[in-house]
Amino acid sequence: MSPVLDAGALRRAVVASLDDLRAARASIDAANVFPVADSDTGTNLVMTMEAVVAALDRSSSEPPAVARAVRSGSLVGARGNSGVILAQIMRAFADAVEAGPADVDQVASAFKRATELAYDAVLEPAEGTILSVVSAAADAAQGSHNDVAEQLVAAAGAAADALERTPEQMPALAAAGVVDAGGMGLVVVLEALARASGGDVGRPRPRATAGETLPPVRDETSATYAYEVQYLLHSNASNLDPLRKLLGEIGDSVAVIGGEGMWRVHVHTDERARAVSLGEAFGKPADVEVVDFAEQIRATNERTLEAKVSTSEQTARGVRGIPLARSEHAAALIAVVSGAGVAKLFEELGAITLDGAMRGTTTEEALRAAIESAPTQDVIVLPNNEDVYQRLLAMKDTFTHRVVILRSADIAHGLAAAIAYGDARDTDAAIRDMEAALLRVKTGIVLVATDPLETPAGTAEPGHAVGIAEGAVVTVGENIIEVATGVASALVAELRELLTVLTGEGVSVEEREQLRAALATELPRTTTEIYDGGQPFHRYVMAAE
Repeated sequence: MSPVLDAGALRRAVVASLDDLRAARASIDAANVFPVADSDTGTNLVMTMEAVVAALDRSSSEPPAVARAVRSGSLVGARGNSGVILAQIMRAFADAVEAGPADVDQVASAFKRATELAYDAVLEPAEGTILSVVSAAADAAQGSHNDVAEQLVAAAGAAADALERTPEQMPALAAAGVVDAGGMGLVVVLEALARASGGDVGRPRPRATAGETLPPVRDETSATYAYEVQYLLHSNASNLDPLRKLLGEIGDSVAVIGGEGMWRVHVHTDERARAVSLGEAFGKPADVEVVDFAEQIRATNERTLEAKVSTSEQTARGVRGIPLARSEHAAALIAVVSGAGVAKLFEELGAITLDGAMRGTTTEEALRAAIESAPTQDVIVLPNNEDVYQRLLAMKDTFTHRVVILRSADIAHGLAAAIAYGDARDTDAAIRDMEAALLRVKTGIVLVATDPLETPAGTAEPGHAVGIAEGAVVTVGENIIEVATGVASALVAELRELLTVLTGEGVSVEEREQLRAALATELPRTTTEIYDGGQPFHRYVMAAE
């Protein structure tokens, strides 16, 4: 039982809470109904805390360094309404330990400040949410406690009790039969904080269940506004209340937090471009992210429906099942891929996937089995490799299905085409959209040299990164983040709006977040989406549109 809260305990609590949030993510996502039932609160909280852990991994163990890492990591990593509010709460605790260990009175003040910061973050605070839960925790933290461990246990218990009362405060929760998702995540974090100080919260840490908790199928048109827009804003303004009010005129769920040159902005709106341009009046937006609520809810619904479908009938070896909700397509989509994360992305877009794109190792037998077992007579194939493309052409006349083989050079090309496939329903329209996507997308890769390599951009020693854009080596160097940023810059030189990055096998969370920050600084007007691709050989695969 610790009499104080110090930087070491805060660090341990952050690391533990990330593990616990990952274990509870599916349950939290399933409970997410307010302010939009898009089933992503658990995911957003995990992403927020991943950024904090990555920042801590780069910092020393000295209290000021830990405090800075928690503040900056939570600000940069904050995702969604709950992530932004959690960042404010973490900021208060970081401030409390920056100068040294915090005693009972200082922790009580930290809880009070956390509540004030959380409420101040949003334009229109709502009870029955994470705000009510942190407020109850702060109330319990006041008064007489023998030590900080006892105080944190009391706060976590009060938070759990308040969480159970959220349906009484929020009709949407009562109607859905759930408690507030953001509040669920905060209870997980506060319990981790209590345990890190030696407290006993009276129940075990969350554990991921063998069968994933599935969110219910939601109404795709239930969101008041079409988009969630969030971005970092480089601004020297001391106060951004005017921006908060302007955003409130075009949407809701407005949250603006930060200071000292860096801010996090969040809004739900129908005017996604204006949401960013309003920020430009106060500074320089970066790392812009836009979520289409209807599309996100639709994708979640598809995963839920697919998971409920019996998997007793197995497809040919190496072939993954096509999602049920994509069966309205007149043509099945087959994609050759590499990496578990890459396969998942293609499957979410409606594709049947086979492994073997990187080195063209997929066999003719596997290709034929996938095509001949397709659920539709028309089949579109994305080979994502030139050798596989040529082999498919040679086989084309032997298929019993009507097969269209698109010349996708790599998985980045193929991903752009697969996204276009998801936007059309009849075969001709799908092919037109996919061919157009293949023409407009620019792709690049970053790999690590295993032998000395002479390139037009210089000599790459073993272990150095080699950056290739549109088939040409554009940069080499020892710093892989700088090389990756160089490739991205080359790809978006023609004012392209979207950069998709697939991280390869072995890329750490820390490296991924370093790249995210570098791209946000270097390409502030480009929306960057980074996914865990897990592909071998290529450290990064990029596509710019």
